Amino acid sequence: MHALYTGQLVGLAQDHEIEGSAELIRLISQAQSKLAELVAEHFDVRHGTTNFDLGEMCSSFGPKEKGQECPIHIGDLDQGSDWVNMPEDEEPLVPMVVIYKPKNGEMMPIPQAFRCCASDSDQAEQFCSYYADEPIEVLWVVETDNVAVAFDSYWRAAEPRPEIAGRKPSAPTVNDIQEYPVVIQDQERDYQPTRGTISVLPHGVAVRMEGHTDNASEDDMGELFTLIQYKGELQLVVFADVNQEEPTHTISLEAARNLNREILRPV
Repeated sequence: MHALYTGQLVGLAQDHEIEGSAELIRLISQAQSKLAELVAEHFDVRHGTTNFDLGEMCSSFGPKEKGQECPIHIGDLDQGSDWVNMPEDEEPLVPMVVIYKPKNGEMMPIPQAFRCCASDSDQAEQFCSYYADEPIEVLWVVETDNVAVAFDSYWRAAEPRPEIAGRKPSAPTVNDIQEYPVVIQDQERDYQPTRGTISVLPHGVAVRMEGHTDNASEDDMGELFTLIQYKGELQLVVFADVNQEEPTHTISLEAARNLNREILRPV
């Protein structure tokens, strides 16, 4: 038997450009990022970002305020860091959102958002570039943890308005979305399976499948249905007609609550 550690496995898949590996590597990165957030919260420090670097999946940490020392349990794992040896010189990390667009040849690429904690805008741009792992154009960097506030600041080319956070839902960033590739086998033989993705968003779950789309999206990119919560009620919003902009069905799941089960009595 031959064992590979996570970093070795990720590097191997990337080096050989194995089909389907990019999505799974992104999930590994997102899972470690969420774990790093829990660790940062536990030790009252900041999680900078998580990315694959130098053959390992790396999560960076830093102080919340000037002069804060590195917790001993974190410092023991990297005793050569500047934060361990010169805590008085370490700049605190603050929440930031980077607005950028990929340089992938598209005529009008849609701006995307990346969330991190960084000491300044230059470091935030660097974190974003590492995560994107492709040429990007940085459009705006805002000191906030709310995407709605960041986009509002970008479109107005002005200082962020924190009050926007209470009026608009915060859209997910590229490193918030978790996408799980799925393959649905046909119930009958001699039919090809259908591939797609299940996307876990801050405000619901969405499903996309190859060969299908919704009215407002490109082919294969539209959400066929989303599971959301509205005023305490779970709803399934279905887009079953590509020529119809609005949902074809909005199905309440209220009747599926546990408390609505009828008590079964023996006959």
